[in-house]
Amino acid sequence: MRKSYTNVVITGVGGLGNILLTRLTGMALYQRHPRVITSEERGIAQRTGSVSAVVRAGREIETSCLYSQHTDYLLGLEPLEALRKLPLCQRGTVTLLSDLQFPTGRSLARQRQYPDLQHIVQAFSAHCSLLLIPMQQLLRREQLADKFSSAVMFGVFCASYGFSHSFALQLLSETVAPAYLASNQRALAAGFDWLEQQDLPAAPEHALKRA
Repeated sequence: MRKSYTNVVITGVGGLGNILLTRLTGMALYQRHPRVITSEERGIAQRTGSVSAVVRAGREIETSCLYSQHTDYLLGLEPLEALRKLPLCQRGTVTLLSDLQFPTGRSLARQRQYPDLQHIVQAFSAHCSLLLIPMQQLLRREQLADKFSSAVMFGVFCASYGFSHSFALQLLSETVAPAYLASNQRALAAGFDWLEQQDLPAAPEHALKRA
């Protein structure tokens, strides 16, 4: 039986567009589900501050809380912050992970050494399906700042979930200020184009035909 809900965890640091990604993801899922609950889980959207959110979509959901290993998608805008959410992942989870390393202010203050990215990749690969997004390369190619990684991630998520590029563009135009729309559109296209060239992991059972 096809699942009647979708749970998405979004994590990163301030300055990478976490709030925008959360809003766009909620709006997109509302096209597939009659009810969507979005909440910021912890942290504040300050530069280098840890930020995390949960988006739950489904007919019978009543809370944004995740009670167990119950995440369908983990959207990791920052690898180390995503690693903190590994306990929420299981075999059916699809993790979309940016390679853009951006230590939190707390880690910098304590002068902690950043873990090797390959170790983080191995940890996720042992628990769930993983797509490592070459975010640094994509942003550099499009000459975009780090904050546009949220639009790249949204493009990858939409393509993975089965939403069309035109649908994602429509949501973007309804959400982003005109001054930043063109740059976000380029970032979105970069995410879509990259995903379409990949060998995808097994998609969650809720992924349907394109919107």
